[in-house]
Amino acid sequence: MGSEIAVKSQLNKGSTFYFELELANCSLQQQTQLAVHHLPQQQTNIRYQGSVLLVEDNEVNQEVAQEQLRRLGLDVTLAENGQVAVEKALNKHFDLILMDIQMPVMDGYQACLAIREFNPHIPIIALTAAVMVEDRVKALKAGMNEHLSKPLDSQALFKALGHYFEPIESKSDAPIDKPIVQQNHHHSIDMLNIQQGLTQLGGNEALYRKLLKRFDEQLTQEFANLTLLISNLSQNQMTRPG
Repeated sequence: MGSEIAVKSQLNKGSTFYFELELANCSLQQQTQLAVHHLPQQQTNIRYQGSVLLVEDNEVNQEVAQEQLRRLGLDVTLAENGQVAVEKALNKHFDLILMDIQMPVMDGYQACLAIREFNPHIPIIALTAAVMVEDRVKALKAGMNEHLSKPLDSQALFKALGHYFEPIESKSDAPIDKPIVQQNHHHSIDMLNIQQGLTQLGGNEALYRKLLKRFDEQLTQEFANLTLLISNLSQNQMTRPG
C-alpha cells in the first residue's frame, strides 16, 4: 500500500511501531454502508430522498415508523389499512411502500396483490411481527420485495431503504440523529428498555413519552375487561361436567 513500518524505541521504556498511509476519501455509497453498521449510535448526515407510503393500522407503530422515516429525509404518507393503501397507490406516485400484514378491512397480502395489478415494479416491503421462514416466503409470494420484522428496528430499516434509494448528503450540518439521552438520566423500569426506545426514536424524548402514554391508553381500552373474561372462563371450566 506504499508504506513502510517504522519504529521508535527507548531502552527500558518500550517501543512504538507506526506507519503512514495515503488513502482516498470514502464515496457516498461507502459512507452509507459504514453508517448501516453504526446507526443509530453514529451520527450521520446521510439521507435518502423520495416518498414512502406507510401502511399501518396501529397508532403507536405509525408514530415510530414516521419518525424513523422522516429523520432519514423521506416524505411519508399514511394509510391505515390495505384498502386505503390501494386507493392512494392508484392515485399518487410513491417510490416505496412499507406494508403491514395484519390489518382490518384489507390485509397486507391482499393489498399487495391489488397494487401489483396496476404497478408491478414499485418496491413493497412487508412489516410483520411474524418472523418465521414461512411468513417471509408467504410475503414474497404475494409480490413483496422484502420482509422486515416489528417492532421496526432503525438500523434494519436504514439498510433496507438503501436497496431502493440513492443516498444523498444532507446540506445541513445537523446530524439526522438527535443526541441520545443517556439511560442513567432515567429511572429504570422493569421490562421496559428506555434507552433502546429512545434510540429507535433518535433520542426524541418528547415523542417517546407521548407514545408511552398512548400505549398505556391502548392497553387500558383493549384489555379493560380481560380480568372479567378470564374469571368467567375459569368459572365455566370449573362448572363444566367432568
